[in-house]
Amino acid sequence: SKGTIWWRWTAPTSARYHAATGGVYDIGRTQNTILSVYSGPASGVNFNNLTLLAFDKDSAGAGYSALSFDAVAGQTYYFQVGAESRGKLQFLLTPAPANDAFAAAAPLYG
Repeated sequence: SKGTIWWRWTAPTSARYHAATGGVYDIGRTQNTILSVYSGPASGVNFNNLTLLAFDKDSAGAGYSALSFDAVAGQTYYFQVGAESRGKLQFLLTPAPANDAFAAAAPLYG
């Protein structure tokens, strides 16, 4: 990748979250992306103490990356996003739907 961008986020509630990349364009072409989420203590520019929780490269199709992870309220998480070339980047972080478990799938009627 040409480089990465880092974000720091503190979870407001304990829940499962989805993170995704999108909108990475360079001269009209969609670019491949990587997406990682880490937890742990970080000091200054030293990220050696971080623990990788999830990683994805392009699994969402069209060069987009997506992953899910369980966050704990009050804990800080670090997101690393990269692309093959320079361009505009979109990063999305949302709580998972209330019923995001296959084993607890709700029935549909009608």
